[in-house]
Amino acid sequence: MKKNLFLMLAALMLLLPVRAFAIDVFGERLLLAGGESCGLGVLQYDARERLVMIDFNEERYLFDYTPGVWTEGPGTPFAYDVRMTVCSVGHEGSVSESATILYRLGDNGFAQVARRVGSWADPYQSEVSFTYDSDGHMTAFDNRIYSNYSGKLTWQDGDIVSITYTYDDNTGYDPGLPSRMPRSTAEDGTEVITFSYGQDPVENKGRLMFYDEMFACELGEMGYAYFAGILGQATRHLPVYITWHDSDGDFCMKKSWTLDAEGYPTRYVEVEEGYEDEPHIWDFFWMDRTFSPAPTATRTAGSTVISWRPVAGAEQYELTVFEADGNLFGQWLTDSEGNLIEEEPDEVGPGFSASGRAATRIAVTVGQLDESMSYTYSIVAKGASARPVGAWHFVLSPISGITGTVEVPRGVVRTYTLQGVEVKSGSLVPGVYIVTDGTTSRKITVR
Repeated sequence: MKKNLFLMLAALMLLLPVRAFAIDVFGERLLLAGGESCGLGVLQYDARERLVMIDFNEERYLFDYTPGVWTEGPGTPFAYDVRMTVCSVGHEGSVSESATILYRLGDNGFAQVARRVGSWADPYQSEVSFTYDSDGHMTAFDNRIYSNYSGKLTWQDGDIVSITYTYDDNTGYDPGLPSRMPRSTAEDGTEVITFSYGQDPVENKGRLMFYDEMFACELGEMGYAYFAGILGQATRHLPVYITWHDSDGDFCMKKSWTLDAEGYPTRYVEVEEGYEDEPHIWDFFWMDRTFSPAPTATRTAGSTVISWRPVAGAEQYELTVFEADGNLFGQWLTDSEGNLIEEEPDEVGPGFSASGRAATRIAVTVGQLDESMSYTYSIVAKGASARPVGAWHFVLSPISGITGTVEVPRGVVRTYTLQGVEVKSGSLVPGVYIVTDGTTSRKITVR
């Protein structure tokens, strides 16, 4: 049995696709943040413009694009292309994983199957299959393995015009409906939701596609994978009216949109019929695709220097360092020059100092990082009223394979490669550095 399982896993690993994630579901800008004021989610991208994290403060979604095979629990092994980890963020930045969602991609580059693997804190399990049309629009999803419901999306001229749900009344789960709405009494076990885009449709220039919030398309956390570019294409226009059709009557909701000078949505207000005094307001922030701080991180034996280009419009920078398990190592706030904004000395974090702007770069120093450990760090640039204007996420690789120690006497200049950049020892300030000659790494001490 074990031998057969091993052979099965080996075969699956050989069949794992290598994908370039070339599908571009976005426009000229990337969504930086979106959500209600009480729960604004900040999206962070890596240097390849891949979504790596959505941070809602108390909840965090992490994306990993390394293919693998899941071997735990029923229905395994399960080969996947993208892994999304759902984390709960507790006091002082402690992180606990509450669920894992695995996406297997089809030939069109979009998720064909998604499996949600729960945990002891959140044991809910599900597996959803997706289908798409030739334009990359999601046309159906089927969640019948565990929750026993499915949805059919009907498209016309690039827009969703209706969603038809088919479900089992015995599941106790009602897809798509607001919590105050009663369960459908339809005898055939179906629910229909229709959408209107108005007489003068608003172009979806930013290609927003919040499946749950905009279209009552109940995918749960799975829907956030759209922003990773793996859950289909967005609608051509932004919806302004949504109607639930039920045997007891219709229930309506109106949406209004505010656009910036370039046509990107910056706010939408959602009002439920009969509850006009309780609007739901969402705000959106965007950043240009060429917006990049081009950061560098130089790790030495005692500290790590992270530097980046100043960002236009930024008045503050929030630097956050995460440990390999996702727990918070430290978080610091600087002004536009990179100088530390320190409210309480005890809350600054371990070994932090800011050197301010040096030429055209901002540099900060973080100490007490284990040089053999991997970390990730993010830089969030904030403008007036702390509005985000840019966010990036990067990996801080461990220093490994150190073979020896070399001392460089004062006045002697030698050329080394330091974090991928060729430098001369004479240009380094006194200290201990990790350098490489291309094959091995070693410590050098500059006196």
